[in-house]
Amino acid sequence: MIKRINQVSSMSKEEKIGRGSMRNSSTKQADQKTTSKTSNSLQTNNNHHEDVEKLLKKQISLQHELEKEKDKLEQQERVLRMEMEGMKKELSKAMEDITMLRQRESEMIRKLTEETQKNEEYETKVVIDSKVPDDNIGNLVYEYDKLYTEVRADAWTVLNIMTDMNQFEHSDDLRDKLLFSVIVLAFRAAESSLYLMKKNMRSILRVTDDSRTLDSNIFMFLRTINDNMDINHMSQTVSTKLFSTLPEYPTLKSSIPLTNYIQQCVRIAWQLSIQPQPYTIEYDNITFDKGRHQRAPGSNRSSQHILTYLWPTLLEGMRKKVAYKGVVIT
Repeated sequence: MIKRINQVSSMSKEEKIGRGSMRNSSTKQADQKTTSKTSNSLQTNNNHHEDVEKLLKKQISLQHELEKEKDKLEQQERVLRMEMEGMKKELSKAMEDITMLRQRESEMIRKLTEETQKNEEYETKVVIDSKVPDDNIGNLVYEYDKLYTEVRADAWTVLNIMTDMNQFEHSDDLRDKLLFSVIVLAFRAAESSLYLMKKNMRSILRVTDDSRTLDSNIFMFLRTINDNMDINHMSQTVSTKLFSTLPEYPTLKSSIPLTNYIQQCVRIAWQLSIQPQPYTIEYDNITFDKGRHQRAPGSNRSSQHILTYLWPTLLEGMRKKVAYKGVVIT
């Protein structure tokens, strides 16, 4: 009985020991599981921490890129603003220029209107003046014709005689050109003298603008003193220019008919130049116009091409009305 009790006791002890061992083993397993869980948790925490760091770095990088993009946009905005300011200034300047141009245009229109009115008043005055009976103008045109038909003819005859005496070249063309040059030089001398007179008169009177009224009064005064006016200096100018081109013919200077022809050309050119509607000459057309030209004997009447002028066309006033048809060879 005691032995059985001891066996039972021994079995109880062994069971206790076994149970203790089992409890220890369970405890160890639990501890191992806990340690494993803790390790896994730590690993997970570490991974999570790394992910967070990566996200933070990425966020910081994105912020930097956003700041750069923001700076870039702000810079572009500043540039655009500057360009807009520049465009506004240019637009403002353009508007100012347009306003100024419009003002100038208005001023020019005003001045043009005033000048047109002055011209109309001047032309009206001239027309009224020209309508006053004045046989002198008709006489001057007649004398211009006579200058060609008679005085020039006398000079041409003298040159022909000088040719026979071997004192001048045997050339009708040269004689025609010499005598034609005289009337052209006479009108140029008259024009030059008038220009100097008007210039000096403006200087004396301190007139700055090109006044038609002043010109009209000067012409009227010159017509009044015409008979007492010395125009020999103009004749001398024409003679000097003419003879300087023909130094090989010194006897021309002593020709009385030629000298008379030069003086008469200057006298008629001067008187025609100081009329209310000043007369001018034309001699540069190359096509025959029956309203402006008349053919000289020996011309080819089927040709319209002008070979040479024997006598220039006489034109009246600013409107260039033909007062005497030029004599030409076609």
